[in-house]
Amino acid sequence: MFDEELNRIINDSKNIVIIKVYNKLIRMEKLKGGIISSKKFIADELNISSQSVANAIKWLRGSGYVTETKFQGQTQFILNHVASEKTTEKPTEPAEKVQQPKVNNQPKPTVIRKGGKTITRYEIPD
Repeated sequence: MFDEELNRIINDSKNIVIIKVYNKLIRMEKLKGGIISSKKFIADELNISSQSVANAIKWLRGSGYVTETKFQGQTQFILNHVASEKTTEKPTEPAEKVQQPKVNNQPKPTVIRKGGKTITRYEIPD
């Protein structure tokens, strides 16, 4: 599934750690659309330093192979299909947008000042 990306990384990267990290990521279990793991865990699994893993992931992010996000307080890596997107996807025309009238359902604040105190009331429209 990620064979084309792995081949491109092998050709593009100058460091074997990048290939090892990407290979580890594509072999890990995917949850909620990505891989939930820490850089420390990957470093321990591959028996390399955490700094090397961080540098490899930085290179993968910069090259567009991986997206790093936070999911429920944990690091999530989303693998991008760079090779397949460029070769198989066809550009689509944007769908027509239907103009809907804007309705202001926001509460309207009313400020009342009495004796040095400020009171703000919110009137909710019907």
